[in-house]
Parts: sequence; structure tokens; C-alpha cells
Amino acid sequence: MTSAALVNELRQALPLSQFELLYQIQVNDAAIVRTIIGMADNLGLKVIAEGVETEQQRDFLERNGCHAHQGYLFARPVPIEEFQNSLSRLCVGDYGP
Repeated sequence: MTSAALVNELRQALPLSQFELLYQIQVNDAAIVRTIIGMADNLGLKVIAEGVETEQQRDFLERNGCHAHQGYLFARPVPIEEFQNSLSRLCVGDYGP
């Protein structure tokens, strides 16, 4: 298979709009994270980092082009009903339930 055919096959296999990056990587793996973020960016994908637990991790991701994060730094996991109730309390005006 030629490299052009491989790239075309990869494009067809990745009809994605975003990519989730599990961020539980050690400091010495920073080059790998930067490469993954760069590759996703080059493919036109948004990157969501999962497992962000510290401000240092969030800051590193922000500096390297990953601007969507989730993890214990922001909130602990909750059952869907609790999440929906929290959203309902935040909604005001015409956007409420």
C-alpha cells in the first residue's frame, strides 16, 4: 500500500470531529502529548483531555493547544440525575426547564 493510499484510508476511518485524550501521562511523556494534540489539530479534530487533576496539567494542555478538559480538577463524577438537577439550577429565563 502506498503512503497516499494509507493516508486516504486513515481519513475515511476517522470521520471524527473531536478526539478524547486520556491525560494520565507522566511529565517525561510531554512530547507524546504534544504530538497527539498536534496530530489531532492537523486533522481538524478538537481534543478533549480526560483525567485532568491538577492546575499544572490544565496549564500544560492549554499551552499546547488543548482547550477542553474534564476531570477531578473541575468536578467529581456524579449520577446523571444529579448532573441534570445541577444544570436545571443554573438555567435561567427562557433556557430553563
